[in-house]
Amino acid sequence: MRCTATAPSTTCTATPCRERQSRASSWTRRGVRRGVFQSAPSAVRVGSDRASRLQGPRCRAMEPDDGFGEETIADDIDSMFASLAQTRRGEMLFAEEMAKPDAEVCFVKAAGYVAMHRRPDLSRVDDALAEIDELAVELEKLLPPIAEGRFPLRTLKQISRFMFDPVEDGGLGFVGNGSDFYDPRNSCLDEVLATRKGIPITLSLIYMELARRVGVEMVGVNLPGRFMVRPVVHEMEVLVDCFNGGEILFVEDVEEMLGSFYGGGGGGGISPK
Repeated sequence: MRCTATAPSTTCTATPCRERQSRASSWTRRGVRRGVFQSAPSAVRVGSDRASRLQGPRCRAMEPDDGFGEETIADDIDSMFASLAQTRRGEMLFAEEMAKPDAEVCFVKAAGYVAMHRRPDLSRVDDALAEIDELAVELEKLLPPIAEGRFPLRTLKQISRFMFDPVEDGGLGFVGNGSDFYDPRNSCLDEVLATRKGIPITLSLIYMELARRVGVEMVGVNLPGRFMVRPVVHEMEVLVDCFNGGEILFVEDVEEMLGSFYGGGGGGGISPK
């Protein structure tokens, strides 16, 4: 039996139509519960548009040639879940990376896996890793040979100039994106490398990785309103503020900043200088 309701005030009671309505409603509820609508917007938009045509109280007669049926909906659902699976793959790879012993964790890969929620392409992780390796090779050329000895503080100053000086001055031109801090691209390592704009943690990660490749181990320091990095060097108490052009701060500078933050002076904000 085929649906024959045509008047706007007439409710379709045909059995096949009610079955379609029930299936579409079930798909929609399952999609909402699983978070599909947030994870695969383009696929869901197509599927939900068509589902909404099925689940309303009124429907029109469906002809075989109208291009809309159970197979079409099934294709849309398959596409939707395929996109979701790609996105979730990044989460799984991140968990696997972070489960390794600390000495074996590659933070560049881990950050790349996090960024897969925007672009679920594993090759972008490898590209980010390769680009940082290439930048480290260029940085190495600016430093004295290891055999001649390298002073850690001078090395940090060179890294800051290399990474944050404007391109016209020979630097890479990285900057803290204070004007659009919450842009999701600031949190994606591959896009920070492409745009040269980021937030403290992504800029700090690039700085730490460059420093490690030229012989200076660094760790992150989470401060109120800021994320900085410091070298793991005996009796060297400095921090690097990557959101403010790689500024090197001594302990006294940080204490003053924290005093301003807790005292309400506003010195601990996230905007770069």
